[in-house]
Amino acid sequence: MQMFLYQFAGRELQLQVLENLDALYLFQHKKEQRLNHMEVKKNEALILVR
Repeated sequence: MQMFLYQFAGRELQLQVLENLDALYLFQHKKEQRLNHMEVKKNEALILVR
């Protein structure tokens, strides 16, 4: 897996590429909590890539 740091809305977030899901997941850098693709909330971001 590949890890990235990304600035978004004034917060430092981690981006993790999950090749098997073909998706980028945003992590909250402080909590370091993974956003599950089935548990994405309204205030959380999920960016699908093709």
